Amino acid sequence: MIKKIFTTIETKNENLILESILEHSRLDGEELCLLKKIIDLSSHYPLNELESLYSNICKINADAKDIFKHIYNKIKQYSVDNRKGVEILHLHLKVEQTSAYILKSAQHILIYTRLEQQYPKQIFDRLTTLCELISTMHLYFNLSLEKYSQNKYCTSEYISKIIDVEILVRNHHLESLQFVLEHANKNTLPLGSIRCLENLLSGLEDIASVIFESTVALECLLLN
Repeated sequence: MIKKIFTTIETKNENLILESILEHSRLDGEELCLLKKIIDLSSHYPLNELESLYSNICKINADAKDIFKHIYNKIKQYSVDNRKGVEILHLHLKVEQTSAYILKSAQHILIYTRLEQQYPKQIFDRLTTLCELISTMHLYFNLSLEKYSQNKYCTSEYISKIIDVEILVRNHHLESLQFVLEHANKNTLPLGSIRCLENLLSGLEDIASVIFESTVALECLLLN
């Protein structure tokens, strides 16, 4: 009976923590939407609109840090008494990293725009596709996190979808990088613009990678 009570308390604590992580991840989703808007607008480079969207990302990032600053200590305490806590802590840190990488990618777009460079159409199309694929990955991750508390067996379905999309992101990133380097070899884009595009592609890849790593952490929770 006592064991059952402690198990119930433990499950409740775990669910509360995971719900907070999900809320944080939903805010990351809002940041991703703003990042996509920045990419869309950057083809016409209205700098004041881009700066405004970037400020919104910064605000969401800062608000999330303030709102969820207590979660880290709660998870640390939870991990002392529960092996699952280590995986939950890892999951929490990866969700935090997602927001940081989104912010970093937005910064690279602003730098490119401040150089008064317009994306070649093929580059712009590739960036848009990459951002859409990453948004899809993140949507599946949030759905898998939602299902974890409701029905853990349904979580695996979304994890499989994330893995499939992550492969598409990786391939698309490599093709896009190759395209940028071809421009570099032909000297059809200034060196500064090439570096900005390389950094932007790297930033988008980082977002996809950390979403995938968050998924791995969630999968480890399923196995515990």
